[in-house]
Amino acid sequence: VGGGGGAATNVSVTVEVRAVSRNVLEACGSNTWKEVDDWRMKVLSIVFDITLINPATSQAITIDHPVELTFVADVTSLEGLCLAYINETDKAWVCEDKFLSFVQDGNGVRNILGTTSHFTSFAIIADPKGGPLDARSYDKD
Repeated sequence: VGGGGGAATNVSVTVEVRAVSRNVLEACGSNTWKEVDDWRMKVLSIVFDITLINPATSQAITIDHPVELTFVADVTSLEGLCLAYINETDKAWVCEDKFLSFVQDGNGVRNILGTTSHFTSFAIIADPKGGPLDARSYDKD
């Protein structure tokens, strides 16, 4: 969190992470993938609603630099996937970052890393404009 330009300003913030309601997910899934019977096969991670809050004012804070979000998703390839957010107006998924990468956490678990410059509801999804019908990995070595 910073000002406009110079050195970053240290600010105390609260990060709120909430689950997204099933009704919203149902609407977004059917609006984004009209030809798919089961849109749940396209949403490949848990869906999080992320907000930064200034504890002094209880107001949401915007960010002026990209941040990295890490998700757990059972996939073997990143081809056709993207970090996406829910467009609240259209009730549909929008790809934010198609240049995902794998990263390992401290326990050696492989996660998916994506970048954004705002906070809202996010998940890793199969790209509505060309992702595979089902990008999940069923190979459980």
